[in-house]
Amino acid sequence: AGLAPKVSMYGVCEEKHTSIYSIMTNLHILNEQGCKIINLSIGSDELSFAATEGNTNAKNAIRRMSKLLAYSISKFKHPSLLVASSGNANAYKYIQVDDAFYGYKKLVKKDGKKGFYDDRGEWNRYNTKIYGDQLKGDCDAYWNIFNYIDDSRLSSKIMVVGSVSLHKKHYKVSDYSVGGTRVNVLAPGDHVYSVLPSSNSDYGYLSGTSQA
Repeated sequence: AGLAPKVSMYGVCEEKHTSIYSIMTNLHILNEQGCKIINLSIGSDELSFAATEGNTNAKNAIRRMSKLLAYSISKFKHPSLLVASSGNANAYKYIQVDDAFYGYKKLVKKDGKKGFYDDRGEWNRYNTKIYGDQLKGDCDAYWNIFNYIDDSRLSSKIMVVGSVSLHKKHYKVSDYSVGGTRVNVLAPGDHVYSVLPSSNSDYGYLSGTSQA
């Protein structure tokens, strides 16, 4: 409303812990419906950070998933523009965890305490003497399952969007926004008024590269 009032919309839902096959299926559902633009607000903060830091397992995982996605997109019946958010991974801090498959874990708060979920999904409280210093997110948008697709026939159909924030009278790249040469467009992403995902009827303000 107010941006593209005559556009028809079609929605599919991805769970919080989704699979690459679910994403591929939903992409094909949208393409079969004739959707000309497909919005992809799908993040992989921990994976992107680990790959940017050079973790081999993370890099290989992104390569495998990107290969599957590239094959899926190449089979589209209708031309579609895919608009992917660059990610909000730079909003978080990370720590190195030796027994983690990707080598790093994102720090989150639970009951007011800082910690992380290990590969088994179990909560671990952060202890600087055990896990060392917190690492600032400084990710490259290149290490993302959609952005890594380098076949020019397909990558030209994927627009990667980062966020800018207004500081005084000037815009600059948002602190949380993942950057890099793979980002095609920057748009305002702070304090955007829209529907809230946790409610059937409420509206509110959200920030992020999805909003951008």
